[in-house]
Amino acid sequence: MEPHKFFTRRTIGFSILLVIGGLVISFYALNNYIYKEKQGNAVVTPIMIQGENKYEALSFIWSYEKDKTLNPDGQPQNNIFLEVKYANGVEEKKLIDTTPGSCNDLPDKEADSVPDSTNIQCYYAGLGYRFKITKKENLYLVQRKTFEEALPDYDHPKYEYEVVSEFPLYK
Repeated sequence: MEPHKFFTRRTIGFSILLVIGGLVISFYALNNYIYKEKQGNAVVTPIMIQGENKYEALSFIWSYEKDKTLNPDGQPQNNIFLEVKYANGVEEKKLIDTTPGSCNDLPDKEADSVPDSTNIQCYYAGLGYRFKITKKENLYLVQRKTFEEALPDYDHPKYEYEVVSEFPLYK
């Protein structure tokens, strides 16, 4: 083998390894530095209530699972769950409702919804439900509002939000 080909191949291979290694190191360094900067150094301080340390909820996560039963039309239903994570690490997950059709997170939320929460909507065949999370005294309230789609000449009832579940404000 000629020395020129030998050294050229080695140089190309070594250069590729350097580029890949540099990319991996750069990704690792930037990811750790930037990610931690964005997350901040949040310090969660407990709230003293009647001599006990209590922690307020930090996040609300909706999840949907297919139910084992079918709706009256023979179509699948969804179980709607809400998981609340508190600052002290305690998590609470509840079944909120079982609805026909499918459910989605909505891009917008209502003015009285809890910050860092999402409103959701479930819909099937002209009937749907909207869910939101609000705060009242020492409770988070999960509320549901029914809505209908109908012919233009049908005056459907006006529905209001109703409380379907509650979570404690502090754990």
